[in-house]
Amino acid sequence: MMYDLLLQGGTVIDPSQGLHARCDVAVAGGTVAAVGEAIPADQAAQIIDVAGKLVTPGLVDAHVHIFNGVGNGCAVDRDCLSRGTTTAVEGGAPGACSILGFRQYVAERARTRVFAEVNLSSMGMVDLRWSEFASFTHADGDLAVHSVEEHRDLVIGIKLRISNYVVGNDPIPYLKLARKTVDAAATKLVIHIGDSGLPMPEILPFLRAGDMVVHCYTGRRHGILDVRGRVYDAVWEARRSGVLFDASSGGNHFSFDVARRAIDQGFLPDIISTDITVNTARDPRFHMPLMMTRHLAVGMSMDQVVEASTVGPARALDRVPKLGTLQVGAPADVTVLDLQEGEWLLADTAGGELKVTRRLEPALTVRAGSVIPGTG
Repeated sequence: MMYDLLLQGGTVIDPSQGLHARCDVAVAGGTVAAVGEAIPADQAAQIIDVAGKLVTPGLVDAHVHIFNGVGNGCAVDRDCLSRGTTTAVEGGAPGACSILGFRQYVAERARTRVFAEVNLSSMGMVDLRWSEFASFTHADGDLAVHSVEEHRDLVIGIKLRISNYVVGNDPIPYLKLARKTVDAAATKLVIHIGDSGLPMPEILPFLRAGDMVVHCYTGRRHGILDVRGRVYDAVWEARRSGVLFDASSGGNHFSFDVARRAIDQGFLPDIISTDITVNTARDPRFHMPLMMTRHLAVGMSMDQVVEASTVGPARALDRVPKLGTLQVGAPADVTVLDLQEGEWLLADTAGGELKVTRRLEPALTVRAGSVIPGTG
C-alpha cells in the first residue's frame, strides 16, 4: 500500500494553500502524502469516508490550561485532542519552579503536540484563589530566563497577566520587568488583557513584533476599543508593527458586541483559541469548533476562521515546519469538522446571545497520521 490512511470525499479548507475544494487527503509515515481529487482507494490501508464534512489542518489552540492537577488545568488528550485540537499551548500555568514538572508529566506523555508559555511569576498559576503575584518577589526575571534557556524546545514565550486582580492597578513595573526578561531570553511576550489598571495605548508600547495580546475581544474594561467603540489607533499601529492578537475566550473574555464592532472595522484576530480549563472542559462542547462558530456568527468567513485556527497560530509558534497546513510533507495532523445546519442560541461570556443557523462540531481527529480513538 502506498498510503496508511485516506480521508475520502471531504471539502478541504487549507488557507495556507488557498485551497477550498472537494479533495481526498492521503497520509503515509505520519506525514501528508497527497491531496487531490480521486486518490485511488486501493492504494490505502485504511479508508475513511468524510463526504459532506470539512477537512482542515489539525487545529492549533494557542491558549489552553492543561497542567492537569495543578491550578485549573484540564487533561489535554481527553479535553483537547478528542475535540479536534492537535497542537496546544499551555498559557502560563507553569512558572520557573514547575516547568520541569509540566514537561515530564504533561508534555512528554501527551499524544497532543504541546508547547508552553512560562509565567513571569516563579510559582505560576498554582492556586487561582490567589494572584500569582501575591508578592512582587514572585516576579523573577532571572528564573524565567533560565526556564526558557533550559526548555527552549518547549517554551515559546513568557506570560504576564496584567489584570488588576493579578498585578493591582499599576501593571507598569511588571511590564518593565517582562520586557527586560523577554529581551534577555530572546523569546516572546504574551500578555493577558481585560480589567487592567491602564488603557491599551499605555500597554502596547511594551510589545514588539511577534509578541501577543490575549483576549482581544474581551468585554471587560480596557480592551481594544475606545469609548466610542472604535479600535484604538494604538492597536492598529501595534498590528502594523507585528504584534499579534488572539481572540481567546475562556469563561470570561469573549464579547459578541466587541468582536462584531472590531470585525466590522476590519480588525480580525490573528489567532482564535479556547483558554480551556478544567471547569470549562466539563462541557463536552467547549472546544475549538465552538470558538470558530462564534467567529462565524460575528462576521468572519469560513476560510478566515480556519486560517486563524490553523496556519495563523502555527506561524506565531514558528516551531514545526509546515505546521498548520496540509501541504505534502507536512505533519499528518488533520481535523474533520461537521458543519451542522439548524437553529441554536449561542452565549458569549459577557451576557450576550446570538441566534445562529450553523455550527461546527468535531467529527474526527488525526494526529501524526493516527486516528484518535473516540473520535469519528
